[in-house]
Amino acid sequence: MALRLVRCGVPALVVVGGGHLQRCAGVGALAAALTLADLNKVPTEVTDAVRDGKPVPDERLAALAAFTEAFVQTRALPSAAHVADFLRAGFTETDILQILLAVSVRTISNYTNHLFHTPVDPAFARRAWQD
Repeated sequence: MALRLVRCGVPALVVVGGGHLQRCAGVGALAAALTLADLNKVPTEVTDAVRDGKPVPDERLAALAAFTEAFVQTRALPSAAHVADFLRAGFTETDILQILLAVSVRTISNYTNHLFHTPVDPAFARRAWQD
């Protein structure tokens, strides 16, 4: 998936935040998202903050995490204020569509893993995490 947001591992961050917020990401799915973020050089303190619901230590990525949270919690109906804050952080309407795509793909993946009880892939086991 060649998302424009790849420039700083943003799809991985959206997937971590979106899946975790949906409370439907299984252990393996979240481990895969965290590993993807690691491979895209997203700082661990950023992904861990998103995963743990703590403040994100990067202003731009904090705006992304906040918007993704609003996007998921409102089922793709973020308020005008959320959209304005996101755009003010330097993102675009195209980025909003990229988030829609990432959250949609993540939801399909999560539901598939639930249906078939997909085990954690050994490649992602290092980042396996549960509540």
